[in-house]
Formats: sequence, C-alpha cells, structure tokens
Amino acid sequence: MEQYLEKGREVLKILLNNGCEAYIIGDAVIRLIMGMPIKEIDITTNATPEMIKGIFENAKVEDLSPGSVLLTYMGYTFKIRTFRLEEKYKDNRKPLRLHYSKNLKDELAACDFTINAICLSYGLKITDAYKGYDDIRKKKIKTIGSPKVRFYEDPLRILIGIAMVSEYGFKIDKKTLKGMRRRAKLLANIDPLRMKDVLKKIFEGKYFKKAIRYLVETKAYKYIKDLRKGIYFLAQHPKKKSIDTILACSYILNKKYSTTWDFLTDNSDRLKRVVELALINPKSKYDPYLLFTYGLDVCLDSNYVMHLLRKAKNKQRKIKKQYNSLIIKSMSELNFTSDDFLKISVNAKPYIDLIMKDVITKVLKGELNNEYYEIKRYVVNALEVYGVEPSINEIEEKKEDVYREYNEYVDNEENKIEDEKFTSQDENNNFVSLPSGNEINTIDDLKRKVIEIEKTLREKDQKIKELERQALEYKLEKDINVIVDQNLELLRDLNYIENGSEKILLSRELKEIYKGIIKNVNSKYRLLNEEKEGSKTNDESEN
Repeated sequence: MEQYLEKGREVLKILLNNGCEAYIIGDAVIRLIMGMPIKEIDITTNATPEMIKGIFENAKVEDLSPGSVLLTYMGYTFKIRTFRLEEKYKDNRKPLRLHYSKNLKDELAACDFTINAICLSYGLKITDAYKGYDDIRKKKIKTIGSPKVRFYEDPLRILIGIAMVSEYGFKIDKKTLKGMRRRAKLLANIDPLRMKDVLKKIFEGKYFKKAIRYLVETKAYKYIKDLRKGIYFLAQHPKKKSIDTILACSYILNKKYSTTWDFLTDNSDRLKRVVELALINPKSKYDPYLLFTYGLDVCLDSNYVMHLLRKAKNKQRKIKKQYNSLIIKSMSELNFTSDDFLKISVNAKPYIDLIMKDVITKVLKGELNNEYYEIKRYVVNALEVYGVEPSINEIEEKKEDVYREYNEYVDNEENKIEDEKFTSQDENNNFVSLPSGNEINTIDDLKRKVIEIEKTLREKDQKIKELERQALEYKLEKDINVIVDQNLELLRDLNYIENGSEKILLSRELKEIYKGIIKNVNSKYRLLNEEKEGSKTNDESEN
C-alpha cells in the first residue's frame, strides 16, 4: 500500500483518538478503487478547523476556504474539511449560511458528484451513499441530485466534472451533460484564480482530447476568459498540448497577451516573449538580430506554436542551424556594454539602446568586429552624429589610441623591411640580403607613409584640442552661471537690485568679470587664453 495512503490513515487515527469521526474522501478513494497512484488526499471530519489546529499543534495547519484547512504532516499534505450543511447560495457560490454538521450524511449530500461521495474509513471500509462505486465501474460522471441545482450552486462544478473526464477517461451522464450546457454561462461569474487547479487537471490529464471536446460541447469554453479561441481551435485538432502551448495559442489568436492566467505557467516572462515574437513575426522568418534578441528556445517555441496554428512552416532544424552560426549569441559575448557608453560621455544615456541595436546588428552581419576598440570608435562617431561629444577623459584616451595605432603601424612596416632583407638563399641554403637598391626604395615608401600619418595625426591633434577647448568653455560657462545666479540672488535678497533689465545687465557684467578671473587664476583654463592669443597672432601674420 502506498506510503501516502498510510500517512493519511495515521491522520485519521489521530483524529479518532481525539474523539473525532474522520474519513478519506474523493479523488484518493476513486484512484484506490481504480488501482491508480494517489496524487492527493482529502479528509472529511466532524472536527472544526479550530479543533484540528489544536490536535495537530506540532504540525503546520493553514486556513483554506471556510470550513477547510491544509495540514502538512510528516512531509505530506492533506486537505481536511469539516462536515457541512450548506443552504441558500449567493452569487452562484457563496452560501448565505454555512453550518457545520456532526452527521456524515449531511456532508455526502453536499458533495457534487456520486463518485466524489465515497468515503474510506481507517479500517479501509467504504461508505457509498449514492452508488458512486457503480458509477466508477460504469465510468460515468453523474451529479448528486438535480444537475441544474448543483451547477447553479457552484458553476465551477462544471469544470470539475470535465477535469475528472481528463483524469479518468469517464463519460458524462446525459442528464448531467444537459445541466452543464444550461448553466455554462454562470462560469463567467467565477474568479479565474478559483479555476486554476481545475484547469490544470483538464489540460494535463491523460484524456485531454476527450475533456477538451466536452469543454466545447457544453459551451463552457466560451466563458473561460481569454482562452475561448485557443480551446476551440485545439478541440478541432485535439492533440495533447502543454499548458504554455494552450495559453500561447489563445493569446496569439486574440492578438494580445493576457496576464489573467499567469499563475498557470511556471515562466510567464518566457511565455510573454514567445507570444510577442509570434505576433511580430508570424511566418517565423528570423533574421540574426531576432535570433540573438529572443534566444533559441523562445524562437523554437514561437515557431512551434505558429506551425500548430497553421500560420508558419515547421522550421525547427533551420532555426537551430541559423542560431548556431551566430557570431555572438548573448549580450555577455559582446565586448562592449552600456557602462562603456557612459565612459565615453554621461550624455550618451538617451542613445544607448538605439546605437547598441545598430552595433549588435553590424557585429552579427560581420560588418563590425566584436573588438572593444573598434566598437568604441564606431560608438564615438555615432554619438557625434547625435551631437554628443566625448568627455575630456575620452579625448585623452582617443589621443592615446591614435598614437598607439601609429606606433603599431611603424613597427609593422619596419619589421616588413627587415623581413625583405632576407628573402633569398645561396647554394648552401644560407640567407643573403637583397640588393641595396630594393632596400632604399622600401625605406622611402615607409617614409612617405610616415609623413602621411604624421599629417593625419596633426589634424587629429587639432581636432582634439578643439574638443578640449569646447569642453572647457562649456564647463566654465556652466560654473559661472551657477556663481552669478547665486550672487544675483543674494543681491536681490539684500534689496540692492530688482528683477528686470537691471538684473540682466548686471548678470552680463558679472559673467565677464568671473570669466576673466577664473581664466587667470586657474591653470586648467589658461588654455582658453592661449588659444585666443594664438588665433590673434595667426590673424596678424596673415594680414
């Protein structure tokens, strides 16, 4: 006998030893009769929730719905429900009065289906008040009493009946099926959270195909929010699908994602990306950027769902091949980060996403090498297009990059010349030098190239100095504005000036005064004076 069942009997014994009546009821009993593995155990007892908490004070007991608790005992969970007598329902579920009962018959009469009203005692004796055992043998799902009344009391029972179809493969009694159809519209009043466990049983059951056809036949599917189209489509092509696939099909057919059923999936973020990708790329034509952005698993899932919905061809092998050929497969493999943008300039932030997308696309296409300095040069040029100048530190680094490239080039050319000196061998296989004329010509070529590079360097130095000057002027202007604004505010508080033309004139004068003072006393800003004097000298010499 299963360990779970043995622990359930221990719980019964503890309740019995405390003067209570207790039985295992519902799914566990059905599975025991059918010889199926037990997944969960429900217990019904005349003990109230407060009494159960007292009896199992050393175990974990949590409140569930009114009259029910969840007991965790020896590593196993048990839903324990007090005998009840329900009457006069409100809003198709909430009873106006819920009375506890000391009579097992009252509890069984309040059950939904005959097969759910079979009890098992500690001594493994069965109590079957509504011939549920016979219905199990006939593989029939049948309500206790009038189906219309039972489904009006709680419309969720419609889905519970269909969930049992999915789990056991039973058929629904004709009268019960008719009652389901008549009361199906009441499912619109049920909170999706209450449907969670029941829908999981329907979608994950062994007899999913049979169950989903019942969802359509009873019209219950119409009142399951946001899943109507997906359930109807799958009923026409009834192969068992995962919960995520069912949700994805529904959202894609709805042309929008819904968070209503996020509690049904283990990874709502991934599901959302699958739906998003399917909607923007219904034919599953993935370019390198889409493959890189969404990743292999999401792309495969998106194509699978779109193929299932007959909107795209099955491209699983092609997608894997395309993905494996990518130069980089994740942001961690790109030798440039968002922080590197901010090192170039703090003003780069608004353009990071736009330029980064361009960088990734070019790297994936092979138009840009995945090398830090090459990407950095590209980003600096891209930022300049948007009017974002590099910081002072970045200008210094840029200068160093230019000199480093120059030195590397000169070293490489000198090495080539040395190699060309020894490109011939004599009869004894000894290296001999080339004629001196060839050596001179090669050196002359190098000198010409060096002159060209030096000219380029001078031009870049001038540009760098101009950038430095502009950056200094910008910072000086910003600092002076702060100083002058503080001075004017103080003068206004002391009633020396008023707002108006007087303040504007004084502001201009103060800015010129502070600019002259700072340029003379701060060595960092003397560069601005030198640049100004240098430009004057050049003008005079030209004249």
